[in-house]
Amino acid sequence: MITALFGLLPTFVFADKTPVPKVVVSIAPLQALVSSVLPEENPPILLVESNQSPHTYHLKPSQMRELQQANLIIWVGESLEGFLAKPLANLPTDIKTVALLNDPDLLRLSARAGGAWEKHNDHDHHHADHGHDKREDVAEENTLDPHIWLSPENAKRIVRRVAQELAMLDPMRAADYHHRAEQAVLHLVSLDDTLRQQLQVIREKPYIVFHDAYFYFENHYQLNAVGSITISPENRPSAKRLQSLRQKIKQLHVQCVFSEPQFKSSLVTTIIEGTTAKAGILDPLSIDLTQAGIVAYSSLLQNVASQLLACLE
Repeated sequence: MITALFGLLPTFVFADKTPVPKVVVSIAPLQALVSSVLPEENPPILLVESNQSPHTYHLKPSQMRELQQANLIIWVGESLEGFLAKPLANLPTDIKTVALLNDPDLLRLSARAGGAWEKHNDHDHHHADHGHDKREDVAEENTLDPHIWLSPENAKRIVRRVAQELAMLDPMRAADYHHRAEQAVLHLVSLDDTLRQQLQVIREKPYIVFHDAYFYFENHYQLNAVGSITISPENRPSAKRLQSLRQKIKQLHVQCVFSEPQFKSSLVTTIIEGTTAKAGILDPLSIDLTQAGIVAYSSLLQNVASQLLACLE
């Protein structure tokens, strides 16, 4: 009997010391959500710092090595992090990659056409393929708005998906991963209630954003964004488009036009010149993230809400 117990002991110790899976994430919001599920001493590796844009990012050789050494890679999808599509396709098949935009359990909104959309046409254009076990091809993915992390509902689903993926890679710690995910979900419920109350006072006030990155946030809190300066943030808008936006500002009595810290703000200054609109800053990646885990994610959404309130209230 004693011999049998000692025979089992090495296996138990080895399992207990199995390394936590190495996780790589593409952007800071995902880093915050994934960190809430991982042990504090094993944070995910971040590729794109929050003061950079995934739309225009180029992978470094050292980061390619991180990808090759990872157990799990979590990104949004090719329409956001196009720089990752080819490197991930060439990785060994035993490295698990999760493109969240392909997850049918997430709320996925169709991208708004152009940049001069009007109030609440968002409610007519969303779809969420819940319960369908299928993977969208690139053509379908490119019709979807990739900024999925700005929905608190999606954040809940993302942390639960991360817990599932980690549990499959590391069954010995499965209960811990699921417990942390559920604790994060409770935090998100409280955050959502707080933000909904704060944003109630600006729901009807019209504003224009730099690029259409906030659809999920606006849809969730029923805000009144009426257009974006640029359709694609890596391309400068035409003079005709800028003139059209200036007319819209006057016709709709737009109160604020928002730039983003990842891009030059001179366009906003040009557009609002001679109008009553004010200039503001919105950050979909939260450049000021200094916390970790779900607290960092909460600060991201709170920052977006506070930036809107500062200009529109």
